[in-house]
Amino acid sequence: MQNIVKPIETFNIQNRKYLGSKSNLLAPLLKIMIDRVGEIYSFADLFAGTGVVAEGIKKIFPDAQLVVNDILFSNYIIYQAFFGCNNIEVSVPKIYELIDKFNQVDGYYGYVSHNFGGCYFTIENAKIIDEIRDTIEEIYKKREINFKEKSILLTSLIYSIDKCANTCGQYDSYLKHLGSKSMVNGIHKIDNNVYKKLEMKYPNYAVSKNKNLIVSMDANILVEHIHTQVVYIDPPYNTRQYIDNYHILENIVKWNKPEVYGKTKKFKRDLLKSRYSQVKYAELAFRMLIKHIKAEHIFVSYNSEGLLERNEMLTILEKKGHVDIVELPYNVFGNGAGQSKKRVVTEYLFYLKCK
Repeated sequence: MQNIVKPIETFNIQNRKYLGSKSNLLAPLLKIMIDRVGEIYSFADLFAGTGVVAEGIKKIFPDAQLVVNDILFSNYIIYQAFFGCNNIEVSVPKIYELIDKFNQVDGYYGYVSHNFGGCYFTIENAKIIDEIRDTIEEIYKKREINFKEKSILLTSLIYSIDKCANTCGQYDSYLKHLGSKSMVNGIHKIDNNVYKKLEMKYPNYAVSKNKNLIVSMDANILVEHIHTQVVYIDPPYNTRQYIDNYHILENIVKWNKPEVYGKTKKFKRDLLKSRYSQVKYAELAFRMLIKHIKAEHIFVSYNSEGLLERNEMLTILEKKGHVDIVELPYNVFGNGAGQSKKRVVTEYLFYLKCK
């Protein structure tokens, strides 16, 4: 192993900005699940997002078999790094060497710097992303790294991108003040991290004892093909499409280099839009999902500001068994003009013991 110029830092699965992340609610969620179910031996997270709930289950029940799903391929890659491919050998020294090498590159002009430099990222960081992403693809095609190792490197890149992106935590749009000072007249204009050089770290994952199923598909289709003890459902609850908010990450991970459009530089993505974020389809999608689930226990997280009404969801769930509801109030912050406004919303956790 070559001499590492700088010690490689690590990161955990929850160390990213993500809409609807359950990081702050994880402890009460897990407690409620364990109180209702007891020992969990198989667990499906159908809309896994950051993956923190599946990670929490894995830490408490290391023997549990996981099914971890999300329609976004970028999330699928993250799950592969943290949960998947346990039968594939990972050369940690090799990955450390590559990360160390990537942290020293100056980058070059390419797809990312052409399309996203000067808006979502500084030109300097966009060039670095170009070189790193091209290199990962090149060494994978040459079979110098396997799929698990590629997933680890891409996951590291995703998390490092998240730290230096010129956004408010998602990529539906970018901030307009790139190049300006962080604070102007007491208003936060831009995060100082945007100007720092992109730095990759190593994901702090643990090898699972069981072979987990990592999937990227429509949850309504997936449930027709799996049977688990516990199913956890945390669907999109408003009209903000996740693919719109994370199109940059999806684009960079897939690396098909599609044409992008408009000021926000999005690619064509109609097939990745969720019915749960569409008023006319959300109720039907949820009803059909519950109907086809094969499990002993179902937990559903939903927001009091969601498209579906509490009683509407309760009616659907009660057709399959007895339902309890736990309400978890928490603070959220809506950003506007650089200033955060706090409000209280309620997270509903429905528990269904199937007949």
